[in-house]
Amino acid sequence: MAVAGRYNIGKPQVILIAGILFGFLLILFFRNFGPTYGTFLTFGMTIPLAITIVGNAKRFLWAILIICLPITVDISLSSAEYIEHISGTSGYLLSLFEMVLAGLYVIWFAEMARGKAMSINFFPRITIPAVFLIGIAALSMVFARYPFLSGFEIIEVLKMYFCFLYLANNIKSESDIRFVVTFLVFGLLFEGILGFAQHRYSESFWPTALGGPPWIDDRISGTWVSPNDFAWYLTFILPIALSLVFSGIRPIYKLVCGITFLLCGGSLMWSNSRGGWVSLGIAILFVSLFLFNKIKGKKGLINTFVWSVFILILISPLFPRLSAKVVGRFAGADRGAAESRLPQYDVACRIIGSNPIIGVGINNYTEVMHDYDITKEGLETITSHAVHNIFLNIAAEMGILGFVIFIWFITAIFVEGMTSISSNSNRGFVVYAVIGMLGGLMAFLVHGLVDIASPGSKLFMFVWFFAGIICAIKNIVVTNPASKSPS
Repeated sequence: MAVAGRYNIGKPQVILIAGILFGFLLILFFRNFGPTYGTFLTFGMTIPLAITIVGNAKRFLWAILIICLPITVDISLSSAEYIEHISGTSGYLLSLFEMVLAGLYVIWFAEMARGKAMSINFFPRITIPAVFLIGIAALSMVFARYPFLSGFEIIEVLKMYFCFLYLANNIKSESDIRFVVTFLVFGLLFEGILGFAQHRYSESFWPTALGGPPWIDDRISGTWVSPNDFAWYLTFILPIALSLVFSGIRPIYKLVCGITFLLCGGSLMWSNSRGGWVSLGIAILFVSLFLFNKIKGKKGLINTFVWSVFILILISPLFPRLSAKVVGRFAGADRGAAESRLPQYDVACRIIGSNPIIGVGINNYTEVMHDYDITKEGLETITSHAVHNIFLNIAAEMGILGFVIFIWFITAIFVEGMTSISSNSNRGFVVYAVIGMLGGLMAFLVHGLVDIASPGSKLFMFVWFFAGIICAIKNIVVTNPASKSPS
């Protein structure tokens, strides 16, 4: 009760005063720290206050987890011996993403202890190939020149598996799916806006302490250091935005998804990533096959036609510039980037031929590749990175057996997604979300034919992230096959 003659200080005022004091303390405390450490400490100290304000700790951390996906804020605890290692993990990484994931696991285990959560479902169709893949990676350490490098990479893959396991078990309703997909799309929209600003002003507009590029030249990269990685990220999420345009969501949300698709499609063009362009084109064809299969009746065809015309009208003023850019990028000089892939493939095939069963050890490719280099060009004049093909890289590091298990793992994810799509004949939101995610995975695999991402890299995290959501969606669809998204 308020007492007469005294001030009645409410919760907003307390929070405001606490925030001001907190700010002064952070300035004093972090002035001697580097920006990355300062980011970590600020995040760790302020997140409890933010959760108190929001009220829903789990969903707040879900949002942060998704926001952290395209943002690289990590500290590498590596020794001087491995600090110059590239194309793989060079030490134990502590990142904001795993800090948030650890917090979510604490909440999950607390719910199980109180009896609010059921037992853990390991989803054998995904977990079995995943365990075999991690096991083969661990076995490859025995033959690795630098076993510690293999260990660092395996730890990152294990983190990804735990992310998959959490998502698959804790996303339990269409409302949860809607929340997660909404943040994926809005994250994509932010990247598109940032990419437009980078293209327009040739400035990064994103701090390097948060993983941003140190400079912008003729290629943009959003919150990523590499334009190719930026393009890879865009092709992961763009098919989701496209698929939702033709779903049963409200028109205003369709408009947001359509604008996001066009804006980020432009950012993809400005990234100058030919692999990204081709992989998105194939992903669009893949998604379109499912979308047309889901369209039923005259109304559905009319809506599809209207939205297709609307998108074409928006694109048409840019078409001459876009077509000239595409033709120039494919037909013009590329400083030998495409030609350099051939000797890389030759070296990778020699490594596989000499180590066919178990490979040279995960995360050891760049440490041994010069031993197999008999090309006339010489790898030292081409690249210091691993072969630009994720399939050849996996086969070289984990042998043919590891390659086969990886294909098994990817196939299992697609089978789970296809099952979700075929088990529900309506136009529900979750089904279109699955179609978009499978399109993103297809784009990843196509782009992986001409670019490099180690199994422990952030780009592979999207594979596990989507796998977790797809498994959760399959459970929702099977449990309640008649559920529909409100229009």
